[in-house]
Amino acid sequence: MLKKLQDIDKKTKIKFSILLIFSVVIVAFILSNYDWILNKLNDAETIRQYVLSKGFLGFISFVVIQALHVLLVVIPGDIFNFTGGYVFGIPIGFGLSILGIMAGTMSAFFISKTLGAEFVSKLVHHDKLKKISDLVNSTKGSFGIMIICLLPFIPKDLLVYIAGLTPIKASRFFLIYGMSRIPGTLIWVSAGSQTQENNLQGLILTFVALACFIGVGALLQKRYGKSLLKS
Repeated sequence: MLKKLQDIDKKTKIKFSILLIFSVVIVAFILSNYDWILNKLNDAETIRQYVLSKGFLGFISFVVIQALHVLLVVIPGDIFNFTGGYVFGIPIGFGLSILGIMAGTMSAFFISKTLGAEFVSKLVHHDKLKKISDLVNSTKGSFGIMIICLLPFIPKDLLVYIAGLTPIKASRFFLIYGMSRIPGTLIWVSAGSQTQENNLQGLILTFVALACFIGVGALLQKRYGKSLLKS
C-alpha cells in the first residue's frame, strides 16, 4: 500500500513539473514579446518576415511549436502545417513540420509510457481509450493506425498517448504513424506556400488535392469509422 502511495506521489510530481515547465516557457515568451504579439499578430507577412529573420532559431522555434501542438492535443495541427508552408515554402516547411510532429509524437509516446493510464485517462474517455488500445495491440493494429491518421477531422494526437500504453514497439508505431501523417501534412503545407506566393492555379490544385484527401477519408470513415472509433 505504501509503495502504491509513493508511486502515485512520484507521478504527481512529474506531472506538476511538466506543467510548470510548459507554463514558465509560455509566460516568458509572452512577456518578452508582448508588444510584438499585440501589434503584429494580425499581419501574416510580418510574422513570416520576423521568423525568417531569426534564421536557424526560426527553424528551431517552429519545430518546437509543432511538437508542442502534439503534446497539448487540443490544438488543430493543420493550422501549423499551413503556417509552415506560408513561412518557409514547401520543401523546408514540410520537412520542419514532419520533424516537429515526430518529435512531439515521440515525446507524447514516452510520456504516456512513464505516467501511465491514470494520466492518459484524463485526456480521453475510458471506453474510447480501451477500444483504441485494443485496436493498436491487435493483429490489425498497423492498418487501424493508418486508417485513424487518414480520417479527416479526427484528433490524431490522442492516438499517440493511447499507443504509449500498449505493448506496440516504439519503432513500429513511429514508422506507421509518420508515414500516415505525410499526405495531409504535405497538402496543408502546400496550401500555405501557394497562399504566400499568391499562386491561384497552384492553390486551386492544392485544394482539389485536399478535397480528394477528405473524400478518401470520408469513404474510409464510412467503411471503417464505426468499427474503429465508435465511442
